[in-house]
Amino acid sequence: MPETNRERRQQAYREAIRLKVCSVCLDSRDDLSCSLGGRVCAIEGHLSQLVEALSGIDSSRIDPYEEAVRALVCSDCEQQDEQGQCRLRNKGDCALESFLPFVVDAVEDVNQRLALEGEPRAGEPAQVKGPSS
Repeated sequence: MPETNRERRQQAYREAIRLKVCSVCLDSRDDLSCSLGGRVCAIEGHLSQLVEALSGIDSSRIDPYEEAVRALVCSDCEQQDEQGQCRLRNKGDCALESFLPFVVDAVEDVNQRLALEGEPRAGEPAQVKGPSS
């Protein structure tokens, strides 16, 4: 079955994150595979939501990215309780919290590449090309 545009974009984000985040993560093996036992990395587990949250921001500060992640990703995570407390984040064991600047760089790199290729950013509709006049 051929890959869809969405699947290709998700793979591009996944690969960029592997290179920028997994290469510095202490839970990463030499081949950049994850050695987390018993749970999925927060970045991988929330990749679609994460890309959508980050793609809607353009800032030189990290604060707006953190706010978007907390609002759109953490609020939907099973690790966060109704009061907004996250046991993993509180222990410094959430990859989203620890590596967010690297994730932002990876997502922005892919978004720039997609823009150059004429692809829409995450969450944007595809441009429909009409007949040339």
